[in-house]
Amino acid sequence: MKPNHILILGAGVSGLSTGILLLQAGYEVTIWAQELPPNTTSNKAGAFWYPYHRNRNDRFTGWARATIGYLGESGMLDDPMSGCVTKTMTELLDHPKGKPWWSDAVGTYRRPRAQEIPPGYVDGYQIEAPLMDTALYMGYILEKFQQLGGDLVKKRSKTWARPSKTTR
Repeated sequence: MKPNHILILGAGVSGLSTGILLLQAGYEVTIWAQELPPNTTSNKAGAFWYPYHRNRNDRFTGWARATIGYLGESGMLDDPMSGCVTKTMTELLDHPKGKPWWSDAVGTYRRPRAQEIPPGYVDGYQIEAPLMDTALYMGYILEKFQQLGGDLVKKRSKTWARPSKTTR
């Protein structure tokens, strides 16, 4: 393999997205995958993006901003074929909570007004963030990977083989 040739294992959202970015950076990329879209876990997973359930991390905030910027700059949020749209999401809480550390990483953040909070809840927040229809999105990024010259090989890697009962 040449020094500028990268091998990625897996054709889920992480493998394909990484492959696209590496191709755009000038690398040659091959993906080996046991399953291809539409038969990956990524095709079935929910995909409303925002940086929840993470501990404060300034690097993560930068990555979150970069992700939002990339989705907008790449045109994915404006292309109906991508399956990506921006939607408003409201998270309601049964306890008071301060401003989330990641609020600066999303496009729009606001607290709901008291009259917008249903009975049984005391706090919450609203953000605008990308929502991906993974049935469309996975096909979209697979096609983009291939258009950029990425090589896709349906192949089971030995690293994915289940250990035998004697080695567990």
